[in-house]
Amino acid sequence: MWKSVNSSFIGTQLEPYLRLKGIRQVFFAGLTTDHCVSTTVRMAANLGVVDLYPEGPGKLNQDGSQEEVPVDKGRIVLVADATATWAKSGFDAETVHGVSVASLDGEFADVFGTAEVVKALRNLK
Repeated sequence: MWKSVNSSFIGTQLEPYLRLKGIRQVFFAGLTTDHCVSTTVRMAANLGVVDLYPEGPGKLNQDGSQEEVPVDKGRIVLVADATATWAKSGFDAETVHGVSVASLDGEFADVFGTAEVVKALRNLK
């Protein structure tokens, strides 16, 4: 997939592809942690690309509030040691990477290392 901005969801067919195929779990890795990876992970979570809405999306009420509906959350995984970045504005690369990963952990993604991901995938067989 080719992209021209930080997010893998803008100007690509990634979102409709994931939805069409019914993908419920995605793994993200790449460069750079604090730009492209972070933007893509955040957008995946915000768009709910791996989530299902069994009763359909919530409706917008006349007062501007949105009706709450049940959500069957999918899983977004950031493979932390399969991403990297550069030093920026006086901060070394490890610090920039660590802070970027920490800001995604929990709210936007589950964070694991490559060894943990490979082990989990092998156990699926």
